[in-house]
Formats: sequence, structure tokens, C-alpha cells
Amino acid sequence: MTDSTERRQMRRAPEGVGNQVRSERRITRRVARRRQARRRVVLLVSGLVVIAVVVALLLIFLGSPGGGSSAETTRTTQAAAEDDGSAASPSTVVLALRQTGTIPVLVLLHPLSSAGVAMGMLGATLVKTSQGFKTLAELENGGQGDSVVASSLSDLLGLKVEGVTVIEWQVLLQALNRLGATGAWPQTLGGTSSAATQAMDAVMALAAKAGSADWQAAVGAMAFKGDGADLRLTLKAAAAAGWSKTSMPGRAVEGVDFSYFEPDAAVAKTLLGGRSSGAAVTLEIQNGSGLAGGAEQAAGVLKPLGYTLLAFRNADDFPDVETTRIIASSDTAGEAARLQTLLGVGKVEVDAGQAAGHIVVIIGKDFTPPASSTTTQSAQ
Repeated sequence: MTDSTERRQMRRAPEGVGNQVRSERRITRRVARRRQARRRVVLLVSGLVVIAVVVALLLIFLGSPGGGSSAETTRTTQAAAEDDGSAASPSTVVLALRQTGTIPVLVLLHPLSSAGVAMGMLGATLVKTSQGFKTLAELENGGQGDSVVASSLSDLLGLKVEGVTVIEWQVLLQALNRLGATGAWPQTLGGTSSAATQAMDAVMALAAKAGSADWQAAVGAMAFKGDGADLRLTLKAAAAAGWSKTSMPGRAVEGVDFSYFEPDAAVAKTLLGGRSSGAAVTLEIQNGSGLAGGAEQAAGVLKPLGYTLLAFRNADDFPDVETTRIIASSDTAGEAARLQTLLGVGKVEVDAGQAAGHIVVIIGKDFTPPASSTTTQSAQ
């Protein structure tokens, strides 16, 4: 039906029917207009939501104008903290020194809550592994990996060794020379206890230069095998006063076709733990060597242990004692072994008749005073 026909019919229709039709048409048009308005509002709101989401994603991934992303800022802060050592604590690490294709000496750096301990170890030191007993040099040179060396030492010493770093001995000497460090370090390392002491002294001399302007550049120029970050951090900590130096306690074992160093783990743990009976042990040092001030110089080596020192005197056999004697009571045998390690010489004797908590050290001609020690008396 056309609009004109509809209008003619409405004119012919009774007045009440026409009004009803017109009213229904008006209602229909209003409903249609409302539907169109709602569709426009929905489309507008949807567009705004999409725009807001896109802007939010752009801010997350690209960052606010001129500010950079928050993730990038966090990484930068962490990197800076690692550079200055403020975000990490020094850890127990091992520096393995290579000479002519082998590892004659290793140096363990073990921080404590106060100061720390540097321990020289021979490459011939025997440790237990899952494949049996091996020397540290065999593990490092045989492709076992630094992790096996670290875990073996951790098990032996009862502490966590974080990592092993390998460096050529000549490279270390070049760095020391560049830093102007002085010391009596050999050009070639041997496999003796004296070599372990010399290597330990060289490593601590490198640490002592950590505060100098050229230290970072000198250490940065050193070619390391392994991650040197933990090593550098611990070397900086070792620059502080109070670190003690010692050698791995134990004994050399030699046979027809074998040789190794058997470590004394119990004494080593005591040395690394900084533990001692301290004032509970009385120490009497006698000079039997004839060296002027020999007893005092030995006391200077042992003083950090905190023993109660008795008055110095000459031994009955002064000045003809050849070998240093360490005479301990039954309850101080462990401390006597520690004294032997720190002195670097001596024979431990346990005397059941000795008073409890008492140790007598008779210095012999085999004792070599530290280069830094001084004499305050002409003879003791």
C-alpha cells in the first residue's frame, strides 16, 4: 500500500481510527531514533576504549615521553650496583695459578664477617670426587671443570666455594709490576709449600692495591679463565686490614710412581673459620735457635690467635735447637697443629703430663721470621 493510498484511506476512515494509526507511526519512529542513538553511543565508547588500551600499551612498552621504560631503569640501576660492589657481598673463591700448562698452586680467598683468610694450596692436594680421589691439578687439567674443583673443596672444607678462576702466573706478575707492587716472587712456580706461600703473598699484594687508581685497569687487562667478577669483588674485600694468610695444613706423601699432598681437613676448617680456644690456651714460647728476638718474632706470628702469652725465655738447649718443637697438652693437640701451620715449621708433640690448656713452643733454627717482623730485644 502506498503512502497516498494510506492517506486516502485514513481520510475516509473514521476519525478515531486515523488518530490511532498516526500515533502508532510516531511511536515507531521514536523507537527507531532511540536505537540509532544507542548505536552511535556504543560505537563512540568502543572507539574510546580501544584508543585508551592502545595508549596504555604504548606507555608500557615505549615508556613515558623523555623518561624511558621502567624495566630499563631497573636494569641500569642493577648494573651500576654490581660495578661498585654495593649490591653483592664477597664470596669464597679460588684463584688457580697456571704455569707451563699445569696448576702447581691455588689460592683460596675466604671472607669472614670480620676480615678473612687467604689459604695457599698445592695443586697436588688430594680431594675426593665422585670418580674417586684426584688432585686439584688433575681435576683442573683433566677437563673435569671448575665446578668439580669448587664442589670438591666445598666438601673438604665444609664451606661454599662459589667459583674457580684460572690465570697464568706470568699474567699475575705483570699486573703486580704494573701496579708497582714489590715482593720476592719467582718467575717460575714450583710445587712446594714455599711456592704456595709465594703465590698467596702475590695474590694478597694484588688485593692490597685495590684502592689505587690503576687497579681496575690492571685487573681488567688480566686474561681470566672463568668469571672474574666474584674474584674482583673478593680481592677488594681482601684489601682491608685483618686478613690472615696461611697454607693448607697436611703432609706430603710420595711413592715409587706417585706423589700427592694429603690435607688435614680438621685443622683447615679451624683456620678458615677463624676459631680458636683463644685466651683459654696459655702459650709459652722459648728461643732455642740463638736468633736474636726469635721468641718475640714467633709470638708476632701467633699473636692474632688470641692466646695468653707467658713471659719469653731461652730454652734449656739454647742456642743449639735445630728443629722447632710444639709441645701440647692432650686437650690442645688441635691448637698445636694450628700453630705448626702458621709457623710453617715444627714438630708437634703431645705430652699427657702437660698442664691442661698449655702449649710450649721451642723455636729452632728452622724457623724463618717474617720479613716485616722487628726485634725489640737483643736476645730471647
